[in-house]
Amino acid sequence: MNQILRLLILLLAIFFSIHLLNNKLFDLPPIAKLLDPFHGYAKIKINDRKNIFDEKIINNVEIIWDENYIPHIFAENDNDLYFAQGYVVARDRLWQMDFITRVYEGRLSEILGYNHAILTNDRFMRTVGITEGAKQSLSSIAVCEQKESINQNWNGLESSCTGEIIILEPKIYKMLTSFSKGVNKYINSIAWDELPIEFKILDYQPEYWSPFKTCILLKSMTLTLSGRNSDIVYEVIKQKYGIESAKNYFQSFHTS
Repeated sequence: MNQILRLLILLLAIFFSIHLLNNKLFDLPPIAKLLDPFHGYAKIKINDRKNIFDEKIINNVEIIWDENYIPHIFAENDNDLYFAQGYVVARDRLWQMDFITRVYEGRLSEILGYNHAILTNDRFMRTVGITEGAKQSLSSIAVCEQKESINQNWNGLESSCTGEIIILEPKIYKMLTSFSKGVNKYINSIAWDELPIEFKILDYQPEYWSPFKTCILLKSMTLTLSGRNSDIVYEVIKQKYGIESAKNYFQSFHTS
């Protein structure tokens, strides 16, 4: 009887250990998945550009990496060119692309879990309205026949539009959709064990790319380069310390 009880306890301990090691524990990654010799860290695929000179991605496209590992793309038309560019960028920057768009969409909590600082960032980004700005940019490129807004993740292959898509900017539309298809081609070409290690540490899969995500990146650059408003700060300083003191301590202080 004691032996059976010990065996049951041992089996339960093994079961719970496997369960714990294959799932996140607080902020810790699933250790078993990360250390798995067949699919974990040891199987991470290193992008050795030396072995893929003159690699053919699609018809009529040639990609050559020079001695500085900078890719040079040669294509016979713009669609193939942007497709190849999407493929190459995803090949070298997939996790960075996925993570940055999540930051500016206000979706970090989805992959990092609850944390006050992370939640504050998510709320701020959603309040600023990066996603709304990206949607407006898309609506200036293509709209639905019924005047509906195209699904934010439209990628040239499918959309929420039940009628014809009216393309307002054909050149930009083709650029965005071709680039997205190239990124998604790369995502579909790799398995879990070939993903960048960041995906394994955080235990999540990359999302498919879309023109919406490209617009999110552009809006993030806009916020970084020009998203500052010092008027309120200057006004508080002026009210608290007086305009003369403000001028002495802040050379860029505006009096207008």
